[in-house]
Formats: sequence, C-alpha cells, structure tokens
Amino acid sequence: MKKILLPILFLFIFSFSEAAKWRVNNSPGIDADFLGLQEAHDAAGEGDTIYVEGSLTVYDNNNAVNISKQLVIIGPGYFLGENPFTQANKMTANFNRINFIAGAEGSIMMGLVIYRVDLNVLDITVRRNNVTNGLILNSENFIVAQNTIYDIDGRNCKGLISNNIIRYARFDANSFVSVFNNVFYLLNNSISSLDIYNSEIRNNIINSYTDNALFLTSRNNTITNNIFRQNGTEANGNKFNLAFTAIFVEGGTTDGTYKLAENSPAKGAGLNGIDCGPFGGPLPYVLSGIPPGPSIYEVSAPATASKTEGLPVNIKIHSHL
Repeated sequence: MKKILLPILFLFIFSFSEAAKWRVNNSPGIDADFLGLQEAHDAAGEGDTIYVEGSLTVYDNNNAVNISKQLVIIGPGYFLGENPFTQANKMTANFNRINFIAGAEGSIMMGLVIYRVDLNVLDITVRRNNVTNGLILNSENFIVAQNTIYDIDGRNCKGLISNNIIRYARFDANSFVSVFNNVFYLLNNSISSLDIYNSEIRNNIINSYTDNALFLTSRNNTITNNIFRQNGTEANGNKFNLAFTAIFVEGGTTDGTYKLAENSPAKGAGLNGIDCGPFGGPLPYVLSGIPPGPSIYEVSAPATASKTEGLPVNIKIHSHL
C-alpha cells in the first residue's frame, strides 16, 4: 500500500512540454526512477522534468549536485507542517549544494531546501525554494523569486530579485539588479540588510538601522516606494522610521509572519498603489514554496480493504498558482 500512496501524496500536475518526467526518492521501499538528483540529471535529456520527493535524509549523500543540462527540477516545498494546504507528506527534499554550470542555461528549480546554491550561467530561475545558507549569483538574466533565503552574494551579476524573504543581500559594484517587493529582515544596528550598487530598488521592506549607503550618489541606485526601519527624509514614495511590529502580523508561521498587518503602513505604499513586501505585486510569495498546480494536502484511507467495498480513499486537493 505504501508504494501506491506515497507518490500520490507528493505529485501534482505540472505542465511544461512533452519532455520526459522522472521521479527521485531515496526512502527505503519506494520504487522511484532514481535515488539521487545527480543520477537523475546524468540520465535525463535536455528539457526533462525531475520531481524530487520528500525524504528524511539529505539527498545525494550530502554531496554537491552539478547541473549542466537544461532541466526543470521540482520539490514538494518547505515549512510543510506549518502552513495549511501544503502536502499530505510533510517531508522536504533537502540538498547540501546545487551548482548550475555550463550547459544548464534555461533551467528552473523550485520547491527544494538547499544549504547553498551557485548560479554560474545565464537564464536560471530559482523560484519557491528555501536556501538555508547562501545563494551565490555570478550570472545574468536570472530570476530569483518567491524564495526564503538566508544570504545572497551577488558578483558581477544582472537579474531580478523579486518577492523573496531575505535575511541579508550584498552585491558588488559590478552588479546591476532589479530588487522588487522583498523583505530584508536582518536586524543589526551596524550592518545594512541590503548592500547594493547600480540597481532599481522598489516596493521592498528593509529592516536596517544604519547610515544606509543605499542613498549615496556614488552607489547609483534608484530607490522608490520602500519601507525602512532607519531614519530618513521621506521622498520618492519611501517611508522611514517604521518598526517591523507595525508592519507585519504578529506571530504566524516562519514565512507567514511577513504578511502585512491589517493597518500596515506598507499596504498600498508601493508604486501604483500595490502593497510593499513579498506578498505584494504581480508575483506574490507563496507560503511554503508550493510549486504551481494542485497539491494533495490530505489523504485518508482505512488500514484494510474488503471484497465488497474495496479500499475507499478520500483525497483533498488545493490548487496553487
């Protein structure tokens, strides 16, 4: 019975193309196509989709996985036991390190928990993941959206950072980035939670309390419609000296705590009246990083079947955009 139910608990409909689709699961007793992502990658063809199912152990023996093909890699999400309508199977797909290298251009990764991610090639999409240590950006034309990220280190990079929950982000002077609708939550009175040059910074909520260098003319940033904890002179839609406690809901889940409070000053404060922060704008953050499509969030079935009634199974499904 386990071999029938466990895959159903995770898999959902996700439409890309006619390319092949593969299952990865390293749990004992599960009849998947592959035990690890590197093995699946090496056997897959260009444009294939790899579904990595939840597991109690870190995948690929805690080794780095190198992606050198154009692939779509999909996991079940994260914080699955905290938010409603996630997955019936609450196990996550965990990795130590994933490197995107030559040949991986155009790849998409979502729904995984990764200690470190390195982007070294063009056109990579990192969406709806939990990066628990560092995201290293040495790339262009990337899309980093709807993730929770501990730290970002941008090196000579160009791309979009949108609708993420980020502790801290630093970009060198050779980077040009669009930074829209994020929250930067590092609270340190001597360090800015966003260190950046040459970039467009819009509709973010930034928890810094320093003499922030963002506004220096030498930094060449365009800064509009952001919410700041630090002091400053309100201009270009920016609002200053606002405590996080006045902006967000109290309590909540690890990522749900960044939803705006009912009377939050961030509501409607973004460009063209949209909300500031990760849940605002055209690409709102999705709780638990659940990939697009329907997910099975609850399954109930009796322990035994009968000849007359068979095995009645009740399944509840929630659709995610």
